[in-house]
Amino acid sequence: MEDRFTNGFIAGLIGGIGMSILNLLSYYLGIAEVLYSEWGSVLVLGHRHATVTEALIGQASQLFFAAINGVLFAYLIAIISNRYYYFKGWVFGLVVWFGSYVITILYKLTPLTPLKPDTVISNIVTASVYGLVLAWSLLWLTLREKAK
Repeated sequence: MEDRFTNGFIAGLIGGIGMSILNLLSYYLGIAEVLYSEWGSVLVLGHRHATVTEALIGQASQLFFAAINGVLFAYLIAIISNRYYYFKGWVFGLVVWFGSYVITILYKLTPLTPLKPDTVISNIVTASVYGLVLAWSLLWLTLREKAK
């Protein structure tokens, strides 16, 4: 029996880890000015993290968000079709990124706005990686499950 929810959650988590690693690298190279763990902190705690505990809460929140989006993608792909898996994953990653930006602007989450173009470009790249890794992971988990 196919467990779409769990496969989507795991695939989203894998994609979230990949995007977080790239975001951290981009941050330490001076490209991105905001870490994804800070996004999570602002959304959960109301401010950017100042302690290790707050950073861990922020990172866990971001990874949970990525995992839940993986579940949404798993159910969405079952509804629309599994053709062009990677393209759909890439578009999904960008839609989630764009939606997150819209929400931060609409709700005036000032610790996260405004952002410089370098950060925006870095986030587009990491959102693209998230979508592609999400699609790859979900496809791999689904095929692995069917092979059993």
